[in-house]
Amino acid sequence: MAVERNVTAAAAMASLVLLMLSTTATARRARHGPPGELPPIRTPPPPSVISGPRVSPVLRSVPTGPNPITSDPPPPPPNHERFQADEDEGVLFPSKPRGHVPPSGPSKPPPSYHLS
Repeated sequence: MAVERNVTAAAAMASLVLLMLSTTATARRARHGPPGELPPIRTPPPPSVISGPRVSPVLRSVPTGPNPITSDPPPPPPNHERFQADEDEGVLFPSKPRGHVPPSGPSKPPPSYHLS
């Protein structure tokens, strides 16, 4: 069996070599003159001159509203809690909280689930 594999591999290699040699022998010769001479360098023609503004479909200006650097800031929303300045301290603090505020102090221990 090993001999048959070697024979098959050798036959495949020989046919591949013959195929490569035949394609290089029948390849079309370059049209640029005698052997060893480089082909002429071809440069593409310059692009045509575009008159008027260029419009690129990818980079187009998108309207963005007022300039944040030069324009005034927008008004705050209606529910916005404004900060009130403390005249004596010179500190800003939020207005009084609304609703129930839990008293400060130690919290109750968690309920015990042990049955006695």
